Amino acid sequence: MANRHTELIELLDEYAALREALENGSDSDEELDATFAAFQVSASGVAAAMDQLVRIDRLLDGEIAEVKAVLDGLRLKQGQVVGRKAALRRYLLVLLQRADLQNVKTPLGTVHQTRSHSVEILDLAAIPDAFVKVELTAQKKEIGAALKAGHEVPGARLVETLSAGVR
Repeated sequence: MANRHTELIELLDEYAALREALENGSDSDEELDATFAAFQVSASGVAAAMDQLVRIDRLLDGEIAEVKAVLDGLRLKQGQVVGRKAALRRYLLVLLQRADLQNVKTPLGTVHQTRSHSVEILDLAAIPDAFVKVELTAQKKEIGAALKAGHEVPGARLVETLSAGVR
């Protein structure tokens, strides 16, 4: 791959030389023809290298899709297992309550009743400000649309990034 990398760098150098010669008009037609011919020969090798990189890119897309499918399956399985464990804990509580026991010791562990507290919000608007957490988030999609339409949005700007893409 290092050799292909070197070919790409050399091609870029040849392209820069060709572009400079065309922009400056300093080279003769013969020199331009020679530079262009060298660029075309190098470009064919680079095209083969790029073709390999595109193949790798497509394989990686497939791997990403496979990993996502596995993760989705594992998340589903996790949810099912968590649900079964919660159902088991509810059943254990029912058994303890029916037997009027606080705990039962077994060789593997102790089953016990646990008392906990949670807060149920009945009316969020009635909660004092000291107990309310407000998270501000920017609506980037709407801000982007406004900026692209030529509107000014204080505190935001449109930033253009450049990346490689494969079709």
